Amino acid sequence: MADPICRWRNATPKTICEIVETLPKAEMAAEDFKKEMAKSKWGESFAKTVYQFASQTALYYIDENNIYHPRFSSNISETDAESYLRNWFKNYYVPNPYTRGFEKLDKPIFIVATLEEELRCDPTFNNFKQLCEKILKDSVGELDIFKNVINRYSGSLKIENDKINIIPSGERKMEVNVNRNDKKAFFENFNNEKNSSSYTQNFSQIIYYGVPGSGKSHKINEQTKSLPDEQKMRVVFHPEYTNADFVGQILPVQTNGGLEYPFKAGPFTRILKRALKNPDKPYYLIIEEINRGNAAAIFGDLFQLLDRNSDGWSSYSIENLDINAFIRSEDERYSDKTPPTTKKVGNIEFNENTSLRLPPNLSLLATMNTSDQNVFTLDNAFQRRWDMRLVENQFDDKDENAKIQRTAEIGGTNVTWEQFQTHINKRIGEMSSSMGMSSMEDKRLGCWFVKAEDGKISKEQFAEKVLKYLWDDAFKFSREEIFDIKDKTSSLESIVSAFKNGDESAPCNWTIFKNTSFISQLDNVQAESDVGETE
Repeated sequence: MADPICRWRNATPKTICEIVETLPKAEMAAEDFKKEMAKSKWGESFAKTVYQFASQTALYYIDENNIYHPRFSSNISETDAESYLRNWFKNYYVPNPYTRGFEKLDKPIFIVATLEEELRCDPTFNNFKQLCEKILKDSVGELDIFKNVINRYSGSLKIENDKINIIPSGERKMEVNVNRNDKKAFFENFNNEKNSSSYTQNFSQIIYYGVPGSGKSHKINEQTKSLPDEQKMRVVFHPEYTNADFVGQILPVQTNGGLEYPFKAGPFTRILKRALKNPDKPYYLIIEEINRGNAAAIFGDLFQLLDRNSDGWSSYSIENLDINAFIRSEDERYSDKTPPTTKKVGNIEFNENTSLRLPPNLSLLATMNTSDQNVFTLDNAFQRRWDMRLVENQFDDKDENAKIQRTAEIGGTNVTWEQFQTHINKRIGEMSSSMGMSSMEDKRLGCWFVKAEDGKISKEQFAEKVLKYLWDDAFKFSREEIFDIKDKTSSLESIVSAFKNGDESAPCNWTIFKNTSFISQLDNVQAESDVGETE
């Protein structure tokens, strides 16, 4: 059992000021420091309890040469202490030299940011104690002190009735690459000047991939939904989408004086400018269907920026005079005719010669349908600059909407969407294996390929989306393996017509399928839905 923060007192500005007042204000040998503290108001109790709190809040540390290093060289006000605690908590990580346990964690994590990330991915799993035990991989003791600190200083999380939820625009550091026992690294992690940007190690550059309808866009939406629209930009790649659309281009604009030709910024350039101007806020560029356009051509020389250092900045820079001028201009869409020669943008002094890099507070998230790999192939050099995350094709048991979707009945029958989807995906897997076509596995139906309305999927929805997809795409070269085709003149039109069964009020006709074993799983199938395998 482990406690994220030592159990002594709640971390309050008053407590911080009280400890700072008693700590020596100059470096000295550890033995001299101990003697000083023994004479303080704490006496022997300092070495038993107070020291751990003072060390965990990074008010001092003792190095490997047994030298005491103080945080402050003079006493501070409660206002200063309040600011200090906010900076401290956003940079606090476990395990650290002053915590025990957490042996199952591979490396230290910024605990508040990790909690926030988990909640973004699954807002329904918000039991505070259970979530702590999940991310810390350890049983946790009394959490009241930790809860109080989160509510007061995190800026991103709020706990009420043992439920933890996200407050928009919080901090999102995830991991820190230090030895858990390095006291100096822990101490220096809280230096204000070091943390001018809150996003040094938490950027995301991820392509979410999976079968159609598996929930890739939904996953990104859950991750970013608490942020205002100003902090995210969504684009869709397609065959006609170009580098000029993405980055920007010179376009004529009619004015009172005639025509002008300013640079009109594209979505990449606009979100880059916002991120640079506001280094303490997270920004997201979301690219839907990244492989439906020629990604290499669309990114162009921006490809160079996708290599990122551990601090989140691009490893290499590029020169682009148009983007540079737009960043220095006042307009949020067009570059000024004569932007300032030098302008402070966020933490950077931009001039005409400043090169461009992606900042650590700008994340790139993309989606990719595996069944669309034949549109434009993402080469290995491009893919390796992204983290690839498979979105598994399965229902989330904790999601109420997923429960409605999986039990939705199709076309006035007792067949549920989950039963049909499971059956068809199994058949696709079998065909993929027997025909030696590994790409066919990517044609599986996603859980959300067709969405239920009021707990049902109509005949029209199913026919126009699912049947068409199975006929034209998934089983395009082996239709006779899945459909009960009577003769060579069978067409999608005839299959859809037979499925709809003529009368709008009549249930759909499952006998259009060659193998209807998914119906036989039901207890109350009507006699006219006679099933069994048709050879």
